[in-house]
Amino acid sequence: RRVIRDFFGSNVFFIPDFQRDYKWVEDKSAKIIKEEHDVEEDEGDEFRQFLADLRASCESTHDTEYYIGTVISHEEKKNELQLIDGQQRVTSIVLILASYIMWLKETNANDDHIAEYRGIIKKFYDGKKDTKILSTSDPYGEKFLTKLFQKFEMPEFKKEIEIENTKNHRDTVEQCLAFFRVKRPKGYNLDFVKYILDHVVVAHVDATNFRQAFVVFERMNDRGRDLTVPDKIKYFLMKHYSYDAKVFLENSD
Repeated sequence: RRVIRDFFGSNVFFIPDFQRDYKWVEDKSAKIIKEEHDVEEDEGDEFRQFLADLRASCESTHDTEYYIGTVISHEEKKNELQLIDGQQRVTSIVLILASYIMWLKETNANDDHIAEYRGIIKKFYDGKKDTKILSTSDPYGEKFLTKLFQKFEMPEFKKEIEIENTKNHRDTVEQCLAFFRVKRPKGYNLDFVKYILDHVVVAHVDATNFRQAFVVFERMNDRGRDLTVPDKIKYFLMKHYSYDAKVFLENSD
């Protein structure tokens, strides 16, 4: 049981290539949030619902924490956690924090304040400074994250295939920016981000090896977005290879 600030801590995360691409938004999700109450429940858009739930919990006088479920990982190397389950939630929170930094820059916030929150998602790791907290094997998602973390500005792409394959990340960031731009009491956005870091809780299953991580995932995969038929077929075929991570990755395509 860990709050996000502790969970992120000194770790970096990697999304392996057998994971589904980030998709917690749908095509209509980028509509601009103009009014304070525009963040509404939308069964077709899990991120919009997630953001609305976070806000409701933050504003509640009764909630002291918000539980986002289980994250299953396997430590591939020291402090690099491969995300076996929970990547949609982890990616969403990383994008919320990155968007907050973008908003701080827009509003000419204090440099020290920007640096404080920048340091949560860009850190010294493996002898390198400014390592982004999240990487992915998806080439388009990785390109988006790399550009986003360079200047904390919305990445721009010229090729149609790049634009199309980074749409979900872009829509999420646009939703977050729209959320932070809504006029609310002074300090609201800071309190909201602090709530995410210090009161949003994950149940972290840190598997001792890849096989164990896969078994835990198998037994808990009745939550989140339903698997598609191709996902289920791929799972059935790949289960045979899960005893060896290297063999699994070699056959995951």
